[in-house]
Amino acid sequence: MVTIKPPNKVAVYHICNHLREVDAKEIYPLCYHDSPMLLAEQTYQAMKHGRGHVIWADGIPTAIIGVHPEHGGKACYRVFAFGTDDWKKAVYACMRELRRMVRDVIREDGTMRMHADSHEDHKEAHAWMKRMGGRCESVMRHYGKNGETYHRFVWLRDEIKWANDPNWQPFTKDLDICAEEEAQKWSPWNHIQDQ
Repeated sequence: MVTIKPPNKVAVYHICNHLREVDAKEIYPLCYHDSPMLLAEQTYQAMKHGRGHVIWADGIPTAIIGVHPEHGGKACYRVFAFGTDDWKKAVYACMRELRRMVRDVIREDGTMRMHADSHEDHKEAHAWMKRMGGRCESVMRHYGKNGETYHRFVWLRDEIKWANDPNWQPFTKDLDICAEEEAQKWSPWNHIQDQ
């Protein structure tokens, strides 16, 4: 069963402490540290300042998705998504929720630009972002702290065709529990409750 819950520090730390290898290879070269604890705190704060969800699969925190404003304003947001080795159990819910989040931020906050940076070797992420309507804006050589190359994917307000698609649905019937109902029922004090 896949559920979508608000962020809490325990769930975020669990995911950051159990990152799948490809995500760790992508994330840590963009940080001044290699610490799961610091990554969890930074991720939690980003989700609180922006928007974010923790995707649980079979009762275990599995993936994190979110967006947060850059440069102290709402004109530009950074998009992020990563998880544990069980990522594939949550990937469909991640895609649906992140698309909804991107659409809502553009509509509600008047955001003009959203972007995500992805390691050149993370081909799965590149394909995933393209399916989500992002396009590769640039290849940034020597962008990581060890000289890694990154690809920047962008979503621009005037280029998002699916945002007004009447057939687009924010939630799917394939999920066992509606994300909105789950988020409303779930208590942040009970981070390990089984649904």
